[in-house]
Amino acid sequence: MFEHLCQMLICQELEALKSELEDSLDTTAAAQELRGKREQEVTELKRAMEEEAHSHETAVHELRHKYTQQLEEANDQLDQTKKVAERFVQNVY
Repeated sequence: MFEHLCQMLICQELEALKSELEDSLDTTAAAQELRGKREQEVTELKRAMEEEAHSHETAVHELRHKYTQQLEEANDQLDQTKKVAERFVQNVY
């Protein structure tokens, strides 16, 4: 009788441990799934950030090029104005 009671208690304890293990496995699987989703989100955010940085760099390059062209045009106009002014001064005197 005592042995039968011990066997029942051991079986109950074994079932409880089995249930705990299954719960733990479910929790682990859920955590792994969540981690996978977060890693995917981070990868997507990194890709978006890299694309945005590239777009920004391209825009800056284009603005610098445009600025340089406008500066060259302004310098050319200034040179032309100086030449006209010099001719005017020479013609006046």
